[in-house]
Amino acid sequence: MNKKSWLSPEMVIGLCALVVSLVAVIVGVYSAYTDRTYARASVWPRVELNFHLSKNSDSSEFGLKMTNSGIGPAIIKSVQMEMNGNYLKTWQDILLSAGEDHQGIHLSTNNIASIVLPAERTVTTFHIKAKSKEMSGQVREMLKPLNISVCYCSVYDECWMKKRKSEPKPIKQCLLDKEKDFVN
Repeated sequence: MNKKSWLSPEMVIGLCALVVSLVAVIVGVYSAYTDRTYARASVWPRVELNFHLSKNSDSSEFGLKMTNSGIGPAIIKSVQMEMNGNYLKTWQDILLSAGEDHQGIHLSTNNIASIVLPAERTVTTFHIKAKSKEMSGQVREMLKPLNISVCYCSVYDECWMKKRKSEPKPIKQCLLDKEKDFVN
């Protein structure tokens, strides 16, 4: 090929078309990446665990609320509850692990294992009512060592581990452990 063939109008138009095509592909790939990032962010869940306490003159009430303060549903994959080195499988295990007489305590619960928690919703996971002042002190002390871990995912299978006293941490996936997971 001679030098003049590269400068011919056909070659210049062809090279310009190639450059425009490459720019269009790069813009398309970047746009798809941005759209995907936005779509993931638009369904981002954020689970929070909050203990609550209310007292009146003759009784006390304690509970744990699980809230999804994110903007997308939280798919709860696994829950682990540990108290004094023992993993609890049911709500009744909370009372049994304290090893006390629980005639003066009323326990009400909700299912939290393998649920979908919609955005901006709260579930009271358990509620304990102590019918006397003496029992309320025992219940408060009983709940202090309770550690709760919730593993949840978004609809895009991005997962986080939330522990009672820490921020949610991103993880690759929620692994189920039949020995430790809470079953209600």
